[in-house]
Amino acid sequence: MNQVRVEVDLNSVRTDGTTRVRLARASGELHQGQMVTAYESEDGIAGEAYVLRVDATTGYAFLTINRASLRDDDGSVGTINFSQNANRAVARVANQHATSASTGATVRRSALRRTY
Repeated sequence: MNQVRVEVDLNSVRTDGTTRVRLARASGELHQGQMVTAYESEDGIAGEAYVLRVDATTGYAFLTINRASLRDDDGSVGTINFSQNANRAVARVANQHATSASTGATVRRSALRRTY
């Protein structure tokens, strides 16, 4: 059985920590409590996600994405390639976050004193 893949926007995180996705962006039917593969085609990465709730009337599902599981996506349905390029995907996400967080801000470094 192939795991359902859902296209997400990793930058779209709600205040409760979930990511809202359209049901039409899933390769299969979504159910509450289901584990799916969340992928972002823009960056070519994928990871594990948990379907927290599904609202069929509005056509949205709310996912909790395990960001620690994000890896380079090999493009096959239900398969995440954990053995290759794991650091590159994580570094790309971390660098984008750092760039967006530091835009327009002055970064100051101060020395830390060790306490023995």
